[in-house]
Amino acid sequence: SGSASFYMNAGGGSFNDGAGNLWQADTQYVNTGRISLTNAPISGTLIDQLYQSERWDMPTNPALTYNIPLANGEYECYLHFAETYAAIVQAGQRVFSVKMEGSVVIRDMDIYAEAGERNKAVVKKIDVTVSGGSLQIEFIHNKQNPTVCGIEIHPRTTASSSIVAINVGGPNFTDGTGKLWLSDVGYYDTGFVSSTSAPTSGTIVQTILQSERYGEMTFTIPLQNGLYDIDMLFAETYARITQAGQRKFNVKIEGSIIISNLDVFAETGGRNRALIKSERVSVNDGNLNIQFIPVVQNPMINGIEVKGVFGGAPPPPPPVDSPLAVPMFQSIYINCGSATSTQGSGGITWKKDEFFNTGKSYSPKNIPSISGAGNSQAGTKDAFLYQSERFDDVLIDPDLIYEIPVPDGVFEVRLHFADIYSKTWQDGARVFDVLLEGVEAFSSLDIYKEVGANVALTKIANTNVKDGFLTIEFRAIVENPKINAIEVHAVGELSNHYAHAVPGGPYYQTNTLNQASVPVQMDGTFSHTHASGALLTSWVWKKTGSNQVIGTGEKPILSFPVGVHDLTLTVTDSVGDVASDVTTVTIRPFGYPDVESLTPDSGEFASGQEVIITGSGFNLVRFVSFGDKQLNGGDIQVINPTTIKVFVAPLGTTSGAVPVSVSTPLGESNAIGYTYFDGVPVSFSKGTIKTSIFGPTTLAFDQKGRLYVGTQGGDIIRFTLDDNFNVIDELTSSIVSQSEPPYRTILGIAFDPSEKNIEEPTVYVASNFLFHGLIQSFNGKINAVSGANLDKIENIITGLPISDHDHGVNGLEFDDNGNLYIQIGGNTNAGVPGELSSSGLQKEDYLSAATLVAPIKKPGFNGNVEYTSNGYLKAGIDVRVFASGQRNPFDIVFHSNGHLYATDNGPNFNFGDASLSCNSQGPDPKDKDELNLIEDGNYYGHPNRLRGQTDPRQCVYRNFDDPQGNTPAIKRLESSSNGITEFQTAHFGGQLRGQLIIGRYKGALYHVKLSSDGKSALFRETIPPKLVSSADGGLDVVQGPDGSLFVAQNDAGSVIYHKPNELASSLLKVLSVYPRRGHIDGGTTLSIYGLKFGSGAAALSVIVGGRGCPVISAKDTKITCTLPAGIGKADVMVTNSQALESDTLKEA
Repeated sequence: SGSASFYMNAGGGSFNDGAGNLWQADTQYVNTGRISLTNAPISGTLIDQLYQSERWDMPTNPALTYNIPLANGEYECYLHFAETYAAIVQAGQRVFSVKMEGSVVIRDMDIYAEAGERNKAVVKKIDVTVSGGSLQIEFIHNKQNPTVCGIEIHPRTTASSSIVAINVGGPNFTDGTGKLWLSDVGYYDTGFVSSTSAPTSGTIVQTILQSERYGEMTFTIPLQNGLYDIDMLFAETYARITQAGQRKFNVKIEGSIIISNLDVFAETGGRNRALIKSERVSVNDGNLNIQFIPVVQNPMINGIEVKGVFGGAPPPPPPVDSPLAVPMFQSIYINCGSATSTQGSGGITWKKDEFFNTGKSYSPKNIPSISGAGNSQAGTKDAFLYQSERFDDVLIDPDLIYEIPVPDGVFEVRLHFADIYSKTWQDGARVFDVLLEGVEAFSSLDIYKEVGANVALTKIANTNVKDGFLTIEFRAIVENPKINAIEVHAVGELSNHYAHAVPGGPYYQTNTLNQASVPVQMDGTFSHTHASGALLTSWVWKKTGSNQVIGTGEKPILSFPVGVHDLTLTVTDSVGDVASDVTTVTIRPFGYPDVESLTPDSGEFASGQEVIITGSGFNLVRFVSFGDKQLNGGDIQVINPTTIKVFVAPLGTTSGAVPVSVSTPLGESNAIGYTYFDGVPVSFSKGTIKTSIFGPTTLAFDQKGRLYVGTQGGDIIRFTLDDNFNVIDELTSSIVSQSEPPYRTILGIAFDPSEKNIEEPTVYVASNFLFHGLIQSFNGKINAVSGANLDKIENIITGLPISDHDHGVNGLEFDDNGNLYIQIGGNTNAGVPGELSSSGLQKEDYLSAATLVAPIKKPGFNGNVEYTSNGYLKAGIDVRVFASGQRNPFDIVFHSNGHLYATDNGPNFNFGDASLSCNSQGPDPKDKDELNLIEDGNYYGHPNRLRGQTDPRQCVYRNFDDPQGNTPAIKRLESSSNGITEFQTAHFGGQLRGQLIIGRYKGALYHVKLSSDGKSALFRETIPPKLVSSADGGLDVVQGPDGSLFVAQNDAGSVIYHKPNELASSLLKVLSVYPRRGHIDGGTTLSIYGLKFGSGAAALSVIVGGRGCPVISAKDTKITCTLPAGIGKADVMVTNSQALESDTLKEA
């Protein structure tokens, strides 16, 4: 053993590299494994030979482990990888983890995913402490075989020398060690600057982490070819980032993604905490390129330091005495509809299409010649701008909106159009409005009418941005809105408005000493300025609406009497910019309970522990709340008015934070968070079932496990899948689309869970004729499609209302009694006829904007819906309103807890006024989408004046914040949230079981945790760690038999799946059963999915609800058996008599 650097060539012989380092063979350090060699050249390295040999480990062997003798101490360990195996052709095919000294240091390593290709070097740096005289490195199986090409170890005392250090977003700066940190001028291509004066923990170089550059950007640092260590410095300083998951981004170095989904807040545990990411890279082209790619919110970086390992020399630094000035805004150029950036005339780079929420890209097959180009501010003659476009499919898309990050100020916006779609080459064929910052800039724009076909048209307008994002919205009148290119240029003095006031709060304090006034520590340290090198110079605190100054400075202590107080903080920066914002201070009365801290403040959700709550006002404590759980009596001990002991914290059901509060007769205290954690990771692997489908809208599985897809064109597509989701049979039925001209759109599919004919089940279909022009307002239907080839159709319900837009008969769901629930969209934006219909005249109908219920199994069921002359239902119709007040309830799910849950799309600005009574109205609203608990008789806030004649609640619009007279949503959702399903399987230790999964049309999949009674939602988060982009969500989502999530991507024309990545288990485990509901007589085939069942059917037994389920077939991960008769929820137990193991899925 020793403390010198160590170099080891895994699977190969000894050799000397170009820097004189001896790489040893690995045979004396390793316990097992096999060797593979290649002659293929390796990119991303100067040492091809290192990556042309590898050692890998078969699953039958013990875990591949290296024991390397080292003196005790601190080391930097570099693991070298390259994917050279020809059978690995995509990400996800080889995944493994790495332990050092018994701790996992790399989880779910996927070499191909990180490199993006085979035969490319990937290096991982790990800081490790050796305490036992040797370093143990263990490679853990996950999928396929672990592998490694080389191991390199350096004592941390022999740090490589600094070549260049960059103070990103800040000025030239010399730290306390004499190191010069250069301004980033000349190194970056774009991005915005932000700075703060808040102190940063975890580093001695505070100044570096108090400035940053944010946005999608690339740094180019000239270097001699060689090997370098890169330290990237981060600190989350943005006041709006208050929890993990709100900012994530990827870092690509030299063309390879080195860091995926970096979440600075999550890694450091809060704001203003230092994080250093270190990587070893090889530079081969004279430039080090570091690219920051957004995943959620904007990427950011505070500092970059480059250290030489061997080869390489410092680049020429920018002048040390370069003048410090406020940066000019860099104009933005976007080539809409283009997937790549393009260099145009005048040296301008038109960036690829970004910052949009929806829409489709389009370029004609025969590229047109564009006349009239050349009228942009840049003087471009670039016809290519007009040969691609982004358009909004109004049949199903929300409004097309661009949200472009800019500093606050006045901007000139130039919008470029050309009508290149031959079907709109006539006056009035395509008409739309354009709004800037919510204000109409161009009304009833008709490109063809103004300039004709294939002719450039530029529209110019100024707008004032106040929230850091330039919002450009396109609203359809006739056909689809479109845009070819966008330019944004700063205008006037306001373009340098970089200061932002962040007053903190709201503040809550209790008058614990019964004083006349209570001192409160204010906190304005998160205020900042985006001006490069500038600092805030003053903080002035006033009572809102008054000129009376009550305090100055970043963190003054101010005094307030009992009550609620509004305050305004005004800040000024060193370049004279001024900004203000408001907050509130609430002083609670003497004796009111107040929670100050929890000790400890976190724990495993599967095991309880003692927790001490400190604070004040703990007199006559009624109970302590941990999330939705209330503790009292023997669960807690009130030691004194300032201390409560919780003997055992309640078990959690998933990881994450829950609020903890104390309730007394005076009221409930403030809440602070207790965090549950678990070591079981939640992750999914994505795959594709089918592409090139015309507008998939809805998904459902039948009792046999076949997948049905409903489409925008009215087709039903049935896929039979094998256990690996390969399509082994596909059937397309057009019987719905052909049942009535001109076309039908399917928006819902459901199966009766009590159906006995599982080979040829009846498919219940919601079909519509949308955008009908007020000639087919009651043409919505529920069809029953049957037959081996889905070639038989009958009408179950007719006469349902359809809007003159894209709201119609939506999602369908059966309860356990055979009642069919039907989601019906509304005809108005908020109860008053308006822009939601093409005519602007359509009112709400008696059955619109509601959840309906139909007992379709009732003898003599009458589903022929007819109306009286005044719009009410005629007598004798067996369809009724179950729950009202939903604007566009797209999907619905019958949860295993017995409740119904549904999504609802909120109102849009400028789409129609809000009904204030049955005969008065107010300004049109705009609100987010909602998650509703659907219960009989409830009204959820969207007006229907016809029903309001007998139920006055339904004449008044109520939003999420105004629950008076209506049932409020249990959770707000981002637009446009549509599909909903329940996660019913035991994957990931049951963390997601019982949670709702919600799909956004353009966005991530979300999971919503419900309270124990199912009547409230505790939190809503994106599914970690990979389902967080618009490529993962879609219009509808459903859980498949094995627990995978299937998604209908209407815009992309695809059906994709996300398969749970369950960790390997040494024990038998039951994860999922299907079908999850069935007829009480039994007799159908039950599929059971899990791990370690064993393949011998004779050794396996299955018990369902206490009765035997005779085994039909068995594999290690799947069993089928014949379901016994039974009633109600049933446990499913699998036993392997040979292995003496069993596992039970409760209430499966």
